[in-house]
Amino acid sequence: MSIASALLFGLVSSVFADPAPLDPHLIAATGGDAQFIDTNGLTVTLSPSGGGIFSFQNNTGMDLTAIDITIPFLSPISLNVQTVPAGALSGFSESFPVTCPAGEPTSAPCLTLGLTLAPGTGLGAAGAPFVLDFNGPPFSADDQDVLGGHSDLGNLNGPDQAGGWIPGAKVFVVPVLATPEPGNMLVLLLAGASMAIYTRRRKHSR
Repeated sequence: MSIASALLFGLVSSVFADPAPLDPHLIAATGGDAQFIDTNGLTVTLSPSGGGIFSFQNNTGMDLTAIDITIPFLSPISLNVQTVPAGALSGFSESFPVTCPAGEPTSAPCLTLGLTLAPGTGLGAAGAPFVLDFNGPPFSADDQDVLGGHSDLGNLNGPDQAGGWIPGAKVFVVPVLATPEPGNMLVLLLAGASMAIYTRRRKHSR
């Protein structure tokens, strides 16, 4: 898939007096030679050049509804997010300020980027790998593999991985699962209570 055909979102965040010193990019894509990740999340470290490619395998047992990324930043930022396949991102949110990832070496503030995933695209599917690429243009051959949706690179955070993020920053990645609607929660609770009563009655009837 070419860069032009990937879904592109723009976000201008938080108005501050200082001009934006960085121009961060993020690619979220299928593929990857991955480390397992569940709802406890994983922390990765960006390269000395403010980029990096990181692969994960969804080990939650369910399709993901979103991916939350907590990362330090210098504000304001104009963030470009691309997804592979096209249409895999259905929404975007940000939370600020938030607690920075453990061991964060910078004094920069942190925010959480919420990438809401569209169902049925393969990105975030149960048991499937996905890639987060923090590098910026001009994109290297490694980044082109990610954009093609068939990266098998594992984790790359050497100095040749260059992006517009803070060099050496810690990034906390957390898969997000669907939460039952309140009505469904009530049904589940009532079903559980009914089963407990039925089991109790059976025990007393013996």
